[in-house]
Order: sequence, then structure tokens, then C-alpha cells
Amino acid sequence: MNRFSQMRWIKNIGVVWWLLCTQWVLGQPLPQQAIHFQYDNDLFTQTDQYYTQGIRLQYTTNQLKRFFLNRVLLGLPNHSQITSRRSIKLQHAVFTPTDLGVAQPLRNDRPYAGYLTLTYSQQQIDTEHQQVLMSGIQVGTIGRPAFAEGMQKTIHDIVNGEQPQGWDNQIASEQLLGYQIYYQKAILGKINHSHLHLLGQINTGNLLTNALLGVGFLLKNKPSARLKWQLIGSSQLQWVAYNATLQGGLLNRSSPHTFASQQIKRGIAHHRLGSTLGIGQCYIGYTFHLISPEFASGEMHRWGSLQMSVEF
Repeated sequence: MNRFSQMRWIKNIGVVWWLLCTQWVLGQPLPQQAIHFQYDNDLFTQTDQYYTQGIRLQYTTNQLKRFFLNRVLLGLPNHSQITSRRSIKLQHAVFTPTDLGVAQPLRNDRPYAGYLTLTYSQQQIDTEHQQVLMSGIQVGTIGRPAFAEGMQKTIHDIVNGEQPQGWDNQIASEQLLGYQIYYQKAILGKINHSHLHLLGQINTGNLLTNALLGVGFLLKNKPSARLKWQLIGSSQLQWVAYNATLQGGLLNRSSPHTFASQQIKRGIAHHRLGSTLGIGQCYIGYTFHLISPEFASGEMHRWGSLQMSVEF
């Protein structure tokens, strides 16, 4: 099986998912829960480097109102026009250099790295003031316990691809703790319908510490339509203070290859454009990502994201 065979295999999964979703009976009650799956891979854009693969599995509910972690999450002032949802997200990410055939560290290239995180978050949508606030706490691990090496080698076995030789030089293991805040404000249109918005986000922790500002849009048809569709897009400017996948852990400084602080690009642009189709309570979508270089000798990078979700 070659690289294009894997793409056909992924497309077949999407077709099966779509056919199952079309069997969902319309007219169900308002969804109270949702499961969302996202698969990122640069094979969708015919590259194999940098951020090369990511998997996200998220469960969202309007319950968990008394969960103890809610006390450390930020919230909007309470009023009747606010809808709150809480999510538990498992995320896995894999990073590699441009040349997978070299066993030694490539000093001017991205280090091998992988992380596995679990995030608990709360999202509040305020339809009176046309705003969204999300805050979350994250725990996890970077390094060998994240199983990035095994994941990538298994996939390369499946597609008969080149086996990466440099995982012995990956970023060293460290436990992760982080906190994130995301804010969105509609400046044209309604926050839960088609609109143009401003956005901002702050991430703090020993995996990633950064801040970003951006602008985005959402175009969608009526919720009552049998076939639902939406188009999304955004452009963001990030300021990066620390990135463990490039600089190694804050506490464990034994990584064989990292970048010095002065080699990190502090300003990064990230653009995305995507679409989603839905029937009943099931949705499938695809998003294209483009990001500017993250380090001094780096290149621009692109990847695709395949999303599937079901509400119930």
C-alpha cells in the first residue's frame, strides 16, 4: 500500500461515516452531547515533515456542572442568554524533521517530538453580547511515554513508507501542565449564525506558552436545512514565548537536540480554510492549514484536517 492508497483508505472511512449519518432520523431533540474526532496529517497536502500527524478525540456535554475543575476555569457573567458546554479532549501530536532517513540529529532541522495531552475545558456562548469564552486546563506528557515513535512507525509500515531513523534523538520525557483561554467576539452578524469575528488566545505551560490575535469568519445555512453546510476561515498572528517541541522541556534539559531561544521565530502566521457538511446530527469536514516558519532555518508548512462528529 502506498501513500495514495492510505488516502483512499481514509476517504473510504469518511464515506462509511457519511452513509451511517444519513440514516439518522431528522427531528431529534436539541443535542445535549457530542463526540468529535479529528485527524491531522500532512499526507493530505503531499508533505511529510514538521507537524506530520495529530489525532484529537473530544467529548462535549452540557452536564458536569459541579465538576471540581470548574472552579479553576474562567466564565462569563451569568445571564439567561449564555449556553455552557464542557469538554474532555485527548490529543496526540507527532513532529519530525525533513529528512527521515538520517539517524543523527539534524542540527538545523526540527527535532523529533511527540506529546499526549488530556484537556478539560468549558465553552460559554453569549448570544446577547455575541461572544464566546473558552478556558481549559491541560495535563500530559512529552517524549517517549507519548508513543509518537511507535505511532509513526506503525503508520509507515501500513503505507509501506520510509521508516524514520532518528527517534532516538527525540525531545526528552517531561510531564506537562498548561492552561488556555480563548475569546471570540462577533463584529458582524450573530455569533451562532454567519458572522465575522475577532479572536484572541493565551496558552501558558511547559508545552507551549504563546499569545495570538486574529480574525475569522463563519458562513452557514439555516439550522433547519436537511443538508447543513458551513465554511470557516481564519488568519492568526502568534507570539511564541516557549515551545517544548522545539526547545525541549523546561525541567528536563537532557534532549539530544533542541533549538536555542534565539533560533525560535517569535512571530508566526497561521491561516486556515475549511468546510463542513452535515445530515441530521452527523457532520464531516476538512480544513487546510498553512503556517509560517517556526524556527530560523525552517520552511512554511501545510497540512490537512479531517473532522467527523456526531451529536446526540
